[in-house]
Amino acid sequence: MRMQCTFSRGLQRLLWCLPFLIPGLTERALMAQTATISGRITTTAGSGLEEVQVNVSDGTNDYFDMTDANGEYAVEVPVGATYTVTPFKDDQPLNGLSSFDLVLLYRHMTGEDPFYSPYQYIAADIDHSETLNMNDTFELRKLILGIYLEFPNNTSWRFVRSNYIFPDPQNPFQPPFPEFSTIGPLSGNVPGINFYGIKIGDVNGTCSVCDPYSHTSAFSGVVRYDQNDDCQGQASEPPLENWLITAYSPVKSYYTNSRSDGSYFLTLPGGTYDLILSRPNGLWEICTDTLPGLQLGDQDVDTADFAVQALIECPNMQVELSTAFLRRCFTSQYVVQYCNQGTLTAENASVTVTFDPFLEVQGSTLPWSSVTGNSYTFDLGNVEAGQCADFQVTVLTSCDATLGQTHCSTAQIFPDTVCTPPNPAWNGANLEVQGQCNGDEVLFTITNTGLPMTEPVEYVVIEDIMIQMVGSPIQLGAGDTEVITLPANGSTWRLEMDQVAHHPLSRALNAAVEGCGTNGNGTFSTGFVAQFPFDPEPFSFDRDCRENIGSYDPNDKQGFPRGVDAEHYIPKDQEISYLIRFQNTGTDTAFNIIVLDTLSEMLDPLSFRAGAASHPYSVRLLDERIVQFLFQNVLLPDSNVNEAASHGFVQFNIRPKTDLPNNTQIENEAAIYFDFNEPVITNRTRHTLGEKYLDISNIVFQPGLELTVYPNPAASAATFYLKSPYALQGRLLLFDLQGRTVREQAFPTNVFRLPTAGLTPGMYFYRLESTSGQALAAGKLAVQREE
Repeated sequence: MRMQCTFSRGLQRLLWCLPFLIPGLTERALMAQTATISGRITTTAGSGLEEVQVNVSDGTNDYFDMTDANGEYAVEVPVGATYTVTPFKDDQPLNGLSSFDLVLLYRHMTGEDPFYSPYQYIAADIDHSETLNMNDTFELRKLILGIYLEFPNNTSWRFVRSNYIFPDPQNPFQPPFPEFSTIGPLSGNVPGINFYGIKIGDVNGTCSVCDPYSHTSAFSGVVRYDQNDDCQGQASEPPLENWLITAYSPVKSYYTNSRSDGSYFLTLPGGTYDLILSRPNGLWEICTDTLPGLQLGDQDVDTADFAVQALIECPNMQVELSTAFLRRCFTSQYVVQYCNQGTLTAENASVTVTFDPFLEVQGSTLPWSSVTGNSYTFDLGNVEAGQCADFQVTVLTSCDATLGQTHCSTAQIFPDTVCTPPNPAWNGANLEVQGQCNGDEVLFTITNTGLPMTEPVEYVVIEDIMIQMVGSPIQLGAGDTEVITLPANGSTWRLEMDQVAHHPLSRALNAAVEGCGTNGNGTFSTGFVAQFPFDPEPFSFDRDCRENIGSYDPNDKQGFPRGVDAEHYIPKDQEISYLIRFQNTGTDTAFNIIVLDTLSEMLDPLSFRAGAASHPYSVRLLDERIVQFLFQNVLLPDSNVNEAASHGFVQFNIRPKTDLPNNTQIENEAAIYFDFNEPVITNRTRHTLGEKYLDISNIVFQPGLELTVYPNPAASAATFYLKSPYALQGRLLLFDLQGRTVREQAFPTNVFRLPTAGLTPGMYFYRLESTSGQALAAGKLAVQREE
């Protein structure tokens, strides 16, 4: 059983999975045995310190949080133990440092202007020796001159209890000042565990703890399920978790999500805002979803609660299937995450996972109830509204798989009730597309499993990334099928077509076949399946297509679909699934991990959906488009001790904003924090909006090869020039829009002509192959009438 995550006021906390430690405890009994330790961390002038890591430890377990823009934190822990609270912050060592600090330190050392505050002494102790001497001046000078990029023997910030009275203000190091606080044995909530932060090196107190847009105000409140329909949201009514709250202004909008207790806390500058609650699906109705024109003064906290009612009583089961990686001859962990986002309990729920033929199931954390071929069914019992959980399945990737081959697995959850009525304009037809390898042929079968079609639909066939066929429109009766046959030549074939108009999932259908037959080199193309989007599946179904890998960067980020061409083109309205992978490559166990992802301005925060992960986590959408994933007490071993268990991942889904122009680029990267270490910054992903592959005039498949076709359009003949350091020979194949071969000719040199006599004016597709059958290039050729 996985731990479930919740949030405390202003910051994250965790409902710890004590059933693992004390079997038999119910969740309600568990919650009754926790308490909250909270406080505020500020500068000595009273400004809140943001992003301070606050560690709460009982000596065995560690719990921690990050302070918000006001410097506030709150951590929920089990009662009964004694805890140590320790703040930590180590960033921007030059913040507040200048030659004037160096002058002040010299003047103190010479007795001209002695320090008047114990905090100045602490700030001036650059080398952390607990005394002030000339070495501190040397170290400070090296930092200011850029010889040092960080404090060699110190952190950027040190902390002291704000209520601590120094026995000797002129010597704050004797006795040592308290940089932590001990509490316990804990029997109830303990507020007011406050600390001052002292910026090392900033003797004159000029450091900047926040930018000019510092957040000094906040909205707070609770989102509740209004079961008695009075639009009041009583304290006795259930809280709603992960509902998105937006504070909108024409200048800038701020976001956060409700915690497991329904509460939210959104920090932002003072001003006038519309406060908006967004519903996750159409099953809910918000009594008042927008509170317009709320005026928020500086350092104000305004309270605004939301009451939500059930519009349609229905379970709404959702499933996510993901893994960090697949390696040939190695085992991997698939995570199946499921949630009931509906308004009723899903009774006798189950999920069926069908694994790729090259994946062999080794075991699972939840026993399966039945197996049919490579399909495994897992019984979930009753899933309450709002309940989420997950389980893992261990698979072995076959050594017979080709390196880079794509393995597709699916998950289907039941009940898969359709809760909302369909569009009345939908005619009831339902098209499905399947692809298969059948010996020396690739077969795509289009089936109408619904009522007869009333309008025809076109389809296209793509070979690798080139359109090779535009099929005639098809119109199928109820139960009718259409089969498209293609050669098994080692290419990756893909069929795309639109679903019928006004369908509940009215977007492009598709199917792909990889590894059918071989090319002239005796191999087949790989890497094309994940470039394209998958079918527009309901949330009750998920598909994971992953290429097996060899070596790889253990801390990276990927976006699916990957997109076509070097610019990674995807359709404008395509949802992007981001996968962030991490590995503990240090020398000790990682207790706590934070992943921060700053969303591109081109992405719509309202469409954010948290997905599967390797370990229990809590997620928080911070005010300025930052998504924070918190893995608390994860105990991730280092790779030297247990390489297989040192990996982890988290996945989330989000859509681009609507109405963005073609060629808009979306870039994204993440920062991974292992305990108190410096963050690991992932690679930057990139997607470009627009279906570029539909417009490619020619493409080459061999590195170092260039192709020019001129003129294009061609009237009497087209000249092909293959620029290469080697002499090339082979054949040219020319296809019409239906994929029929209309001409085939050999070419003996790198430059040759294709006469167009006898060709009907229009668009054609060509393919150049070497004498061994290896694909060299492909593209489009327009033929026009000769004048």
